[in-house]
Amino acid sequence: MLIKKVSDRLNFLVKYVTFVQLVMMTFIIVLQVFFRKVLSSSLSWSEESARYLFIWIIMLGVSIGVKEGFHVAVTIFINKLPKTSRIVSNIIFSMLLGVMAMVMIIYGYDLANIVAVQLSPAVRLSMYWVYLSVPVSGVLIMIHLLENIERNVRNLFNSEKGVI
Repeated sequence: MLIKKVSDRLNFLVKYVTFVQLVMMTFIIVLQVFFRKVLSSSLSWSEESARYLFIWIIMLGVSIGVKEGFHVAVTIFINKLPKTSRIVSNIIFSMLLGVMAMVMIIYGYDLANIVAVQLSPAVRLSMYWVYLSVPVSGVLIMIHLLENIERNVRNLFNSEKGVI
């Protein structure tokens, strides 16, 4: 149950951070349009900043999607399976996603370290902070998957006992 509390709290925090990032990105884009169209002078940093915020929004949004089950799934075959087989297939699917999350964590962190010396052209931000979105998203996905696996294992044992 501890993993569920951690997963729920992290998901709430990620939703809040993502919302703030979306507001910031929208403000930056509106500001850029105002400067370009009204003042006839564009900002040098706005497009790049909005792009990096968008990358973080997408990567954090992936973890929200995993937590809340928003991802595309082919359920036509799964729904025809008996309850126990459905639970087992959910566990297997979560484990496969966990492998993908581990790849994101390991190689994403390696890549972030490789590009850490590179600075973005306009903002002069280390690209480490942009690429760090990949392993951070991987860690969040892994936490949500662990909670999902725990719930499914509990359901599996309860269904075998006839509780469900």
